[in-house]
Amino acid sequence: MAEQKEKNKKFLYESLAEEIRLKISQKVFRPGEKLPSVREMHKTMNKSITTVSKAYVLLESRGLIIARDRSGYYVRAKNYFRMKRPEKSQSNLSPKLIRRSGIVEEVLDSLGDESKVQLGVAYISPRLFPFSQYTKILKNLTQKEVRKAIVFDKPAGLLKLRQQISLKYMGLVNNIGPDDIVITNGCTEALVICLMAFLKKGDTVAIEVPSFYGIFTMLENMGALVLEIPTCPEHGVDYDALKKAVESKEIKCCILNSNFHNPLGSLMSDSKKQKIVRLLNKHGIPLIEDDIYSELYYEKQRPLPLKHFDAADLVITCSSFSKTLAPGLRVGWVIPGNKFKKEILKIKSGMSITTSTLDQYILAKFIETGLYDKHLRRFRNILRKQLHLVVKAIDKYFPKGIRMVIPKGGFLLWIQLPKGVNSVELYRNLLPEDIVILPGPVCSSSEGFEDYIRLSCGSLFDETMENALKTIGHHIKISMKNR
Repeated sequence: MAEQKEKNKKFLYESLAEEIRLKISQKVFRPGEKLPSVREMHKTMNKSITTVSKAYVLLESRGLIIARDRSGYYVRAKNYFRMKRPEKSQSNLSPKLIRRSGIVEEVLDSLGDESKVQLGVAYISPRLFPFSQYTKILKNLTQKEVRKAIVFDKPAGLLKLRQQISLKYMGLVNNIGPDDIVITNGCTEALVICLMAFLKKGDTVAIEVPSFYGIFTMLENMGALVLEIPTCPEHGVDYDALKKAVESKEIKCCILNSNFHNPLGSLMSDSKKQKIVRLLNKHGIPLIEDDIYSELYYEKQRPLPLKHFDAADLVITCSSFSKTLAPGLRVGWVIPGNKFKKEILKIKSGMSITTSTLDQYILAKFIETGLYDKHLRRFRNILRKQLHLVVKAIDKYFPKGIRMVIPKGGFLLWIQLPKGVNSVELYRNLLPEDIVILPGPVCSSSEGFEDYIRLSCGSLFDETMENALKTIGHHIKISMKNR
């Protein structure tokens, strides 16, 4: 009797799993869409919680759905596959000078062309930023406040803003106060200042590959050697490769982007972050953390920065408001730690003296009134919807055989093209159509990743964007026929 009961239970959850699978195939549950919770499914389907849970676990094991921490189950995108690591990304751990070809300049020049549909640049539509609130703050500034806001402040930045930023790190990094923060002209200046503090010509820096293309320009200008560490689109930098590098080479510093990586979108687990920080702490290697996307999370809470795990005061965190609130104000910051604060302040003072006090004042007012947190809640929700709309369009218009990972935050998609389709050729074929994408070779010093592209989901999804995605898919299909 007990054996028969167990068979019935097994049949029930398998039957439910099959029913959900059919709804996924019929697109009742769409790619990237959140499934009803276990309790919701229990009530609507009149199935036990155990049956529903087992059905979800079975579907997850078959690769049809994914579980996200503290968020629930989601339908995997149709083209969601584990990406194969390209041969050129398998670093041989040999430091090298950066020598970038003309394609880099060609692509970067096109990224600024406003006459084209810009899907390559990490761009947020101005319509998503809270201009009315900015206007209100500016209108309500008193004469006394304006007088204070238009004079030079200290190189470290406006105290009022540093206080607000320090509050944002409560629960994320221990004992961060206003004096632990240095305001910069955006995240780019923050990164440049940190690199200047650690590197001289000929020094070696360990960096993820692929990476944000701007990093390679900075390092090329400094004459630094680059040691590329392979990075996974799902889980971040390859720990074993990094360990081998730090144990066999003289590395002056390391640059990592653990939260919603640019261009991959990957989110590193807390356990992996801890292992990496411990490894670099052990070897006394400073770690520059690019944390610019961390507030654009889709799940319930902001992911921890690498600085959270730093026991040796060797992690330097860089970030800005450029991707969350106000790219035009160019306000970022560094958390240098006690070891490097004096040097960072010295370089900042010599480079730009200070950051626009008026810009800092506006941002401080915006945050302290609670408008920033309110904006972020709405903003994250919009970006998540935008990304899923783009994924659905890709599912509709792109050919079978592409691979991508759906990120848990940010607004970037890293896409592997079908075998034989060259991303640089695709980029050039799309320019006459007034569409700009980012080809993969731009994101590496060795200019590999020829079969990858990065797309931005930061523009509002409308007919123009959908038509652009349809055109990209059409050109990929043409390339597949001609290969």
